[in-house]
Amino acid sequence: MTATSRTFVIDIGGYTSDVLLLRKGKPDMEFCRSLNMGVITMTNHIAGKVNSLYDISIDDEHICEILAGQNTVLDGEIQNAVRKEVDKYASDMLNKLRELQVDLRTNPAIFVGGGSILLRSFMKYGYTELQGCNSFWELVAMGQQFGLPTRLLDWTYSPLVAAHFATEDIDYYDRDGVIWCVNIEDVNANLPPSLRQKLSEQRADIFTRDILEDVAHNFTSLQALSDQPFALFFEPASTVNRIANQYALFSAVSDPAVTLLDLPESECFVRLIISKKAKLEIRDKLDYINISERMIYPGLDGICRWIARRYAPLGPRYNAEHAKEEQP
Repeated sequence: MTATSRTFVIDIGGYTSDVLLLRKGKPDMEFCRSLNMGVITMTNHIAGKVNSLYDISIDDEHICEILAGQNTVLDGEIQNAVRKEVDKYASDMLNKLRELQVDLRTNPAIFVGGGSILLRSFMKYGYTELQGCNSFWELVAMGQQFGLPTRLLDWTYSPLVAAHFATEDIDYYDRDGVIWCVNIEDVNANLPPSLRQKLSEQRADIFTRDILEDVAHNFTSLQALSDQPFALFFEPASTVNRIANQYALFSAVSDPAVTLLDLPESECFVRLIISKKAKLEIRDKLDYINISERMIYPGLDGICRWIARRYAPLGPRYNAEHAKEEQP
């Protein structure tokens, strides 16, 4: 611990959460804060909420089992309701701590007390970049957007954005490009009944985060909906500009060992081939109408990507192939 460090000690108890500030490793007794929020008050609130919504009684053991990912007799809808209430409770606690000048985004914290086991991870990683992500599906979509390996696959509503991704890599100008298309209605026809019913109730073809959260809160509960593998498409919330600019949506397959082309509905997926001879012309026309990295990745990241591609040599493989074609 450095001489200038500040560390919060947060004791999450049954009925209150108490905060002590350490300065240079020593308690600052003038900075003590307390919230009337604890694990018992949280579980009592959740139990009352579930009882009013589903006319069923649950206790703190049920709630702890759900949060720990353990087997429970409660059905998926009730489990999702419990998780949503815990997320809301933890978020409310973070906001109230900030009102008391306890900001965990800029200061390290040590969590103690029994309640810390349940709420520590949520608070520890609740940085500004993810403040708008209130569900598993939003978090995994954000991770996919920024390069985290996930089980999602990126798609777009825009054929122009699809053409950009098929022509952006200058190392592959000597090869044909591919754009994959899908008939989502045919994919939806193979969904489990509970998912088809949800779409029908909402008169939708694509899941949103909220619709999907009602029936599956993560990949494990998604796979549990059917013994047969299936795929679905969902739209993320536009929490960052790149999601909106890319007209993005994602596909997810229930079984991690199965790809889209392994599914019975694989005929719904069609390949459009972009000839390598047309790639440069298509690329130039896309740049002309600003379908480029500057739009796809807003900010300095996109500008630098665009400059690097725009002014880079095409590479030895393309040049060698082009030279062969020009020979008489």
